[in-house]
Amino acid sequence: MQKLTIVAVAMLALACYDRHGNRGNAVGPAWLDTVYVRYRIPAVYLLFVADIGSPGAPGGWAGGGSFGSWNAELRRSYTDYRTRARIEAHPIVIRGTTLRADGKSFDLTRGNVLVVHMSPSGSVTVTQLPERRGADEPAKNIVSLIKAALPHDARVQALPLP
Repeated sequence: MQKLTIVAVAMLALACYDRHGNRGNAVGPAWLDTVYVRYRIPAVYLLFVADIGSPGAPGGWAGGGSFGSWNAELRRSYTDYRTRARIEAHPIVIRGTTLRADGKSFDLTRGNVLVVHMSPSGSVTVTQLPERRGADEPAKNIVSLIKAALPHDARVQALPLP
């Protein structure tokens, strides 16, 4: 019985270590991507917010990217349903413990929760929260954390909790 328990724990640890890819959640007019990487940071949480239309206005997200075990590249686009305006965001690139966006770098060991504001031109502004969260944090917890950390961001405050 003890040997079986050790084998089960080892298999679970291997399965968690081997996970990579992403998961996405709609958060009202925003999009929360959870990117799973294996290199020292189990997951990176990216809340995409489009700076178009009024805060809380309805819109739709599309896009994707490439996801490896130690790196990822995300490309998101957003369409405002009222104006039909579309934003194609510049790519977000993760290599190991570094996230790069529009010429700026972020050390993910200092925080793996980030907010990505997309301008109408597609440029992105990233805000990194000094928080480290595990790989299986519920979307509601991440959005609550972001809302508490950015009380003066009207677009973030207008988001519902998933």
